[in-house]
Amino acid sequence: NPTAPAPLFFTMHCDSGFFGNIDFHKRLWKPDTLLQQGFIVVYIQSSQQLSSKGFGWEMNTEQSQIDFQQCFSEVMEKYLINTNKIIVSGFSGGATTSIDIAINGKLPIRGFIALCPDKPKQFSIDICKNANQRGTSGVLLVGEQIKDDPDFLDLVDTLNAARFRYDLIINEGIGHWYPEILSEKLSHAIPFIL
Repeated sequence: NPTAPAPLFFTMHCDSGFFGNIDFHKRLWKPDTLLQQGFIVVYIQSSQQLSSKGFGWEMNTEQSQIDFQQCFSEVMEKYLINTNKIIVSGFSGGATTSIDIAINGKLPIRGFIALCPDKPKQFSIDICKNANQRGTSGVLLVGEQIKDDPDFLDLVDTLNAARFRYDLIINEGIGHWYPEILSEKLSHAIPFIL
């Protein structure tokens, strides 16, 4: 609708030589739930090539920020966006990048939904406190089999120390992968953030 500002949802693939592309990510992170809620859904692919089919976000985080900023600017130029309802998300390396983008404060991001993230490189209690003061929040989704990973626990400890507003959802019976009922998780995560 060109006259009504739409909420905006970005989602990013994992870092992989085989699975790391938007085509694969779209098959498992379906947009239906988001579209039903009026979101414009943007699948963004990294420019950092790992193989003939795979791309990654975490090799060069500065380049990832540039890639995202470029895509963000293009979308903002083409569509009328509700800047109070912008969410970034992703799986694995894309999840880590979504956290980094949401908390760094360079763009009007309301929150993140991160599926199986690592702790971003530029991540501290102070950065999280600043993001919290801006009203940024997040939802972490993690497989039951990897919920005790030291890097993930370090991420959670930093969020807790900053009193950052987030929710944690454990995906039962899986490890580092997409849950079968991702749409239900998104239906919970989106109202939490907004």
